Amino acid sequence: MLLSAFHHVTGRAGFVASTDAEIRELFANTTPRDSQVTEDEITRLPPAVARWINRTGVVGRSRPTSARLLQRGQLRASPKGPFMTARADQYVRIADPAFIWRVEAKLFKVLSFTGRDRYSDGRGNMRIALASRVNVVDAADDKIAQGALLRFLAELVWYPGAALEPYISWEALGETQARALLEHAGLSVTADFSFDPLGRVVGISAKRFLGGGEEATLQPWRVECTSWQRLDAVEVPTTGSVGWDPPAGSFDYYRWEITALEYDRPAPFEAGSVWS
Repeated sequence: MLLSAFHHVTGRAGFVASTDAEIRELFANTTPRDSQVTEDEITRLPPAVARWINRTGVVGRSRPTSARLLQRGQLRASPKGPFMTARADQYVRIADPAFIWRVEAKLFKVLSFTGRDRYSDGRGNMRIALASRVNVVDAADDKIAQGALLRFLAELVWYPGAALEPYISWEALGETQARALLEHAGLSVTADFSFDPLGRVVGISAKRFLGGGEEATLQPWRVECTSWQRLDAVEVPTTGSVGWDPPAGSFDYYRWEITALEYDRPAPFEAGSVWS
């Protein structure tokens, strides 16, 4: 859910090989957990969050340690920039928050970017490369880490069992809203979740750093969810958008669709799934 990193040193094949290695490293010590999400846990949540968790279908299921998913969509780098077609895969470690997201975006089959966004152990890294070779962004400061951890928090709509992990706490904001606080590796981020009458997450909002380096400023950031399906037996949002609402004017920068989602499959997807 994020305009993120594009990276290459040795071209597209090298990008896939190097990020495959990162994904395997991310999952190196993950093992299935034998505990299940229980009804008792749900009753301790704010009512809106409890309705959502019950609706997703995770109660009574094993608590996953990882998730992986495929995306397609449209991505742009600036408010007035053209949308590029994008396809991506993402890998999430749940018990100890971490993720890797990699993407390929193309404009009119002429201009292409590849990229990788990562969070692990309290550090974030955003890399963007043109034509899979020339790095145009390589950022890894505290503001990038904050943004990456906030991304992990917002994206728990795709791994809703994580809402019950000890690193997240919830505060009711009314009948249809709740605030989540995520604390990990010395960092903390908050986001407000909005729910519809059916108990589905329809929006997430937070303050996030826009830009990089010393010039980055906290600006309103939002995620909107527009349709839902059951994937791997769990109901999750499958389409939506991500955007900014700064004083200069609101704009979407990523319109996403989830095409596959699997839990406890700690390995890269087959190369043909995304990187054919």
